Amino acid sequence: MKRSWIPLLVLMLACASTPSITNDVLETRIGEELEALRSAMPLTSALPSVSAYSSQAPTTGQAYYERNGITLKYVRERERHPEAYRHGALEMARSALNQAETPVLIYRESGVETHFEPAWPEQELEGVGIDALIGIAYVADVQFRGAEFDALVPARSGTAGYLSLWHEPSGQLIVEYRSAREDAVDGMALNAAQLRNEFGVGPIEGWSTHELRGLRVVLSKLTPEERRAISHVSFRRLAKPTGAALATGCTAGCYRMEAADAWIEVYDGAFKSDGHVFIGELDAPYAPSVHVILHEIGHAIAKRELARANRALTRCQQTCGTLVNQFNAKGRRVRPDEVESFQRMSKQLAEIQQLSKGLSVFAQSYVKSSPLNADFATVAGAGRGPTSYGWKSLDESFAEYFSLCRLDPSACQRIAPEVAVYFDSGRHLR
Repeated sequence: MKRSWIPLLVLMLACASTPSITNDVLETRIGEELEALRSAMPLTSALPSVSAYSSQAPTTGQAYYERNGITLKYVRERERHPEAYRHGALEMARSALNQAETPVLIYRESGVETHFEPAWPEQELEGVGIDALIGIAYVADVQFRGAEFDALVPARSGTAGYLSLWHEPSGQLIVEYRSAREDAVDGMALNAAQLRNEFGVGPIEGWSTHELRGLRVVLSKLTPEERRAISHVSFRRLAKPTGAALATGCTAGCYRMEAADAWIEVYDGAFKSDGHVFIGELDAPYAPSVHVILHEIGHAIAKRELARANRALTRCQQTCGTLVNQFNAKGRRVRPDEVESFQRMSKQLAEIQQLSKGLSVFAQSYVKSSPLNADFATVAGAGRGPTSYGWKSLDESFAEYFSLCRLDPSACQRIAPEVAVYFDSGRHLR
């Protein structure tokens, strides 16, 4: 009963043993493998015709988000000589506003909005704090037209407040300051098992209790459909990249796949800015490390079909060779009442081989050009990432937009309204 169509499958486990097995059990197992491959095949139905896409930096005046923010440092001497420090910061802000020919400065604090207009050399900018003046002096530069910056305002211990600055494409500058709230500290003793049970993700390894709280914030930002898309992904906390991740140049985090495994690595570099800047809206600020993890989850969601194909192929490689050997061994002596069963299994094994070949082609093609990228590229604004890091490629643009839309929806809406709709509608999961 050997067939000419199965040599490729036989090679999968050429030395495999052929333990005794009943026809019913063998047919059931072959059927299970066939269904596993069939479930992955719809993913291969719409490979894009274009082989590559690119992202690009916005032209001057287009909106974007500067995720590196501004680092403001606490200076103890400033408390002793506030007037002198404010005078110096005011001079820098005046000079920057004048040089950029800023048409108007809008300052918001404690529910009060104040408008300032030229001539800037004579403006006292009353009510604007020293840290806000320092931020204005930096962000008013014409090279940042279109950018949004966020910064933590430092205190002697902890954070005094949050500062957001928008340099509008029109040249208008908007600055808003909000004092830090006295939030209750979450003293819940989290552990990895609790997070896995709560959100249905893969193993979580190497995270401190404090870091697990940040990871919980990240996972709570995902929709149930997004969490299901990454249910196979594990989260590993490492000091620095190792192995293949070194070649990627990643310093904060990396999404990786190998055979049937898919995981996100988060390094020490992801946390280095947590005490200096924030990402999000003023009433919901988040640490930059939260953005890093969401960014990598964006990659995992974007490559979920490839990961699914890899899992199906790995499973087939591990089991199908044994099934073929068992089929061939039993096929040497087939009773008349077993002919129909063997004919069904023969057809199923032929389909398994065909599907596995199709998945292999799909996986190889997906690396160069995914259906998701082809669709995302058609969305207005997708071709230019929301951040400078997103300008590297369409893959990075997708991940940066995904993270920003989950952490700062208003920023995403301001930069690329159609991209915001793309993620809010769940189109990235179709």
